[in-house]
Amino acid sequence: KKPGRALLFTGVYVAAAFAVLLLLGGFTGEISYLTSTLGDFSFNLNSFFDSMDTGFFLPALPSFPDQYEGYAYLGVGMLTLLFVTLANLIRARLRRRTGPAPLQGQAPLLLCSSLICLAALIVAASFRVTWGQHILFEYRVPEILLKVWDAFRSSGRFAWICVYFLFLFAICADVRLCPRRVKTAVLAFSLSLQLVDISPLLQERHGWFSTVLTFKDPYFSGQWDALPQNSQLRHLLI
Repeated sequence: KKPGRALLFTGVYVAAAFAVLLLLGGFTGEISYLTSTLGDFSFNLNSFFDSMDTGFFLPALPSFPDQYEGYAYLGVGMLTLLFVTLANLIRARLRRRTGPAPLQGQAPLLLCSSLICLAALIVAASFRVTWGQHILFEYRVPEILLKVWDAFRSSGRFAWICVYFLFLFAICADVRLCPRRVKTAVLAFSLSLQLVDISPLLQERHGWFSTVLTFKDPYFSGQWDALPQNSQLRHLLI
């Protein structure tokens, strides 16, 4: 309800973050387009729909090798929920005279959220904007900005901020326009669809953490047996 106070708080937070970055030496050192990895671990513009072989329904889409850091797959369940929410908003807009106005009084919140998402996507995509395996365009930035940007060289992760906002929008934007039972049923269906879609990812992660690790004492390593055979060794320093 008070966007001015929210913008002031955001400005103070950003200034404090830059101050901490300055104290940690974020503005010092040599940065070069030839040595920096900024732009490699970035967000691909198709990442919202690219399952990267972690989805049951949608296949992996073309991308560059290091762009797994920009993994931002929404999932079929969330895409379905987002479509239903947008459909409800459009329907309510067309029937505005006979029902509540969609997102009434939420313009400042939507504006601030959109600006945050836009900024997050710009940072995530880096100065090398890509779609699939094609570089759409590149642009130069001032060296001082590049030094700050390069501190977050795995920039693709900033797309997660936009993913969180999309999730919240899909879940909450039409709660005043949709009956409670209908909304609950849609949420349950979308959640079930989402779990089925990301089941390959869940199985992979379960395999990671369910593996039994066995400790191998380095004392029994075969390298110890080879040491006496080296006549040039005189002492062993531990």
